Amino acid sequence: AILRLASTGTAQNLVVTPTALNMLEGGQAVFTVRLAKVPAASTTVSVTKAGGAAGITLAGGSTLTFTPANYATPQIVTIAAANVPDAVNSKATFTVSSAGLTCSRSWG
Repeated sequence: AILRLASTGTAQNLVVTPTALNMLEGGQAVFTVRLAKVPAASTTVSVTKAGGAAGITLAGGSTLTFTPANYATPQIVTIAAANVPDAVNSKATFTVSSAGLTCSRSWG
């Protein structure tokens, strides 16, 4: 049997994956963002660091643009961790937002 899942919700949402992200010191990791529904017009999504360790930074993907043609295609955001010579695990929170939509995630 072939099954198809389809969302029946009517609200627009930001889809951020993965929900957990780990990286080594001196390394990078990525997460993706897409829209849940077709937007009526081009939609700009911003990614910002909301707090946390200074050594964890946003390395790429601070502004993402979604259109009715590419809304479901995940776009990449890159997070970098500085090589800090300590034995302490670090954590930072990043906010993904667009007009009326916000999603915050903590990674480290």
